[in-house]
Amino acid sequence: MPPADRICKNLGRVPAPIGAALRVLQFSIEGLSAAKRAVISRIAQEHNVDVLCLQETPVLATNNIAESYKTYGYDLIIATPSVVFGRATYERSDTADVFSISSSDFSDAVQVGGFKIVNVYKLPSAHWNESVLLIFSHPVMYVGDFNSHHTKWGYTEPDTDGEALYEWATNNNLILTHDSKKRGTFYSSRWQREYSSLLDKFTYSSSPASKSDSFARLSTQPT
Repeated sequence: MPPADRICKNLGRVPAPIGAALRVLQFSIEGLSAAKRAVISRIAQEHNVDVLCLQETPVLATNNIAESYKTYGYDLIIATPSVVFGRATYERSDTADVFSISSSDFSDAVQVGGFKIVNVYKLPSAHWNESVLLIFSHPVMYVGDFNSHHTKWGYTEPDTDGEALYEWATNNNLILTHDSKKRGTFYSSRWQREYSSLLDKFTYSSSPASKSDSFARLSTQPT
């Protein structure tokens, strides 16, 4: 990734640094109202988030599309409009060297400097196809709401999508960065419990030998 001063736009002031690590914030937001966008914006700015990945962002065809996605302090890179689900990926407004690289049924991918970020959402009723998700070269991070169950992620039993996703991740040297033994990343109002096993984040390395020092903490597969 380029140094921060090459990623930030020249806005006539000292550039806001990317920092020692790229900060990515992911929310399955269940609606993209103005109130929710205001809260997301505040949280993202408080934590100096560089890239914002949202899922479940339904937008009605009759809406003003530009206004529907407007989030203060962040610029929309790519969106997949839908009246049912939807995805939206943003960059911090003072960053540059950010662009969209692909979009598919289940994901949108962007590149920030030399780093790829894939925003994923699969409807619970949908199923992964044979290839599951596109594979990108190291370094890449997959974040989102995968709606897939596997015992490796804390579920009591796997489902077909979970098995397919686990096999895809294993075969492509993907590492789950969230530890299922820690506090859950999702609270289900329906089941009245936390789940730490939603497949929130993968970080990919082309091979164990090629992992850089910055990914050393991700070098062990969760058990």
